[in-house]
Amino acid sequence: MDHQVAFLFPGVTQYAPQGLAGLCRTRSEAMDVLRRVDAVARTYDLPSLEDQALCEPPATLAQLEDEEPAVLPLLQYALALATAEGLRSAGIETHAVAGHSFGELLAFVYAGILSVEDGARVICLRMRAIGTTRGRGGMLAVQAAPPRVEHLLRAVALPTLAVACINTPRQSVVSGSSSELDRLARLAGALDWQITRLSSPYPYHSRLLAGLVTPLREALQEAGVKAQAHTTPTRCVFHDRWHDDSDDLLTHIAEMLIRPVRFVDCVRSLYDEGITHVIECGAGDTLTRFVEANIPRVQIIVPLPGNTATPDFARLAAGLRTPGTSAATARLPTVPVRDSLTSSPPSAPTSRQQNAANEPATVSTPPQGPTPLNALAGAAPSGAAAEGNQHRQKVVAVLGDLYAEITGYPADVFTEDAHVEVELGIDSLRQTHMLAAVAEKFAVPLLASGVRITDFPTIGHIADAVVKHTSSAAAS
Repeated sequence: MDHQVAFLFPGVTQYAPQGLAGLCRTRSEAMDVLRRVDAVARTYDLPSLEDQALCEPPATLAQLEDEEPAVLPLLQYALALATAEGLRSAGIETHAVAGHSFGELLAFVYAGILSVEDGARVICLRMRAIGTTRGRGGMLAVQAAPPRVEHLLRAVALPTLAVACINTPRQSVVSGSSSELDRLARLAGALDWQITRLSSPYPYHSRLLAGLVTPLREALQEAGVKAQAHTTPTRCVFHDRWHDDSDDLLTHIAEMLIRPVRFVDCVRSLYDEGITHVIECGAGDTLTRFVEANIPRVQIIVPLPGNTATPDFARLAAGLRTPGTSAATARLPTVPVRDSLTSSPPSAPTSRQQNAANEPATVSTPPQGPTPLNALAGAAPSGAAAEGNQHRQKVVAVLGDLYAEITGYPADVFTEDAHVEVELGIDSLRQTHMLAAVAEKFAVPLLASGVRITDFPTIGHIADAVVKHTSSAAAS
């Protein structure tokens, strides 16, 4: 199988002190990255990063958070780049890169758009710019469909809050002032939404940081940060398009403070472009878990699943090169063969279906011609309960594929008990179009007079209606 690999770079929450120490002690490219970053840090009067990374025992995350604010993100930056360089030195070819939030800066560096030193300068200046906002706000992860969260924010008039990150069809992050996040937490609890307060002391990707954008851009320009020609296609997580060398890079970097992260769109676009494997370059597996929630068919590799010893990059590379074998620490489920990118990297974006949760409703053309229930492959005859259950399960599977085609969501999210509006964020207008597509697909009158959208809150309810109508037709 022709593997098409994307490197994903996490944001500022991921760090493994022992992982960085192990990489620097065993791999020359990692030590080179750390020393280059350290040299920049010293020009900003920061403590030695090399001392922090290689002390015994390594400094803990809590200890680093008590240091100068720029130290931790600089070490995270060095760890992610060291991981990516280890993968590259093992011969793993990268067809595209992307990053989540702050991770887009790392993607720029790996792709050649910024030098390692300029990336470090960006971090130092960025942390200096946001220092005055420390403790004034934060971020809250909400386990609910992003459109539902956005509707709640508008309904209760919490002006500083905004959806900062759209990570999966059922998870988003809200950013804003601490007092309004507390109020949102109480409201979410009343709605039985699971919430998690993130450790970030800053309200990233919110309007609270809008006043910092222009001063940061000016500081970047004064520091001599400049763009270079990129060597690897780079998908922008803020705009869902490929980076172009004509982009105003300094403005883009400054606006990363306030623009929302559209990770759902980004990873689906990578899949549309033919990516078959994603590798998380950094500590942990946060991003690859998001990928699994968005595109379950993509295979993922996690070189540093925790604060562990040095990854075996050679074994990871061997697993990718050998068809039918698994790479170390990789979760590689069997996936269907699909069209892939050519051997050369993609040079420009292609058209893709818009994410239904975040864009105005559009209607995809449903498959032509009705599909009577008894025409489904392997459909069981009416009668025995077991056969009837198998029959219904086939209907659920067909509905999942149909709804995936219409919405752009992966078919796996359309489980039998998934609430179409509350959990998947599909509004009533789009539900009407979807039910019309189901009616045409199965030749059943789902939208007869007196029928309400609320009669079909889940995929299971729709399947029941299809089975009922087709069974009645068969009996008559």
